[in-house]
Amino acid sequence: MGVGIAVPYRLGVAFVGFYATWWVGLIVGAVIGSSAVFLYTGSALRHMIVKALGLNLLFAITFAFVGFVAGKYFINVPANIGGAIVTGDIMDLESFVNVGLIHYASYIGGLVGLVVASIWVIRRGLKLMHG
Repeated sequence: MGVGIAVPYRLGVAFVGFYATWWVGLIVGAVIGSSAVFLYTGSALRHMIVKALGLNLLFAITFAFVGFVAGKYFINVPANIGGAIVTGDIMDLESFVNVGLIHYASYIGGLVGLVVASIWVIRRGLKLMHG
């Protein structure tokens, strides 16, 4: 199984990651953009959207890091759990579970970041409108 083209392994992993998550960016951009479009104009609109996207990314990265730390230092994967949670030939079950925690934690962080960034954009916009 692969990406269908001859590329180095890590680049192939990056392609798979991009193809699996591009839609999240589309949703985040649509929600944040629609939160800001009626409250800002011109360069202020662009500035707020970029800041809100950065805030969202910060939440996703922070939660992913928490997932990494949890998986690396706090979650013990018993050797006999492999067949219960994965199929196929996983060579390093602990790393596999750790990557899963990073993956899911980053999605949770992205969702939390989306809510926080949207509220921030709306509240700031309303405050600027009403002085």
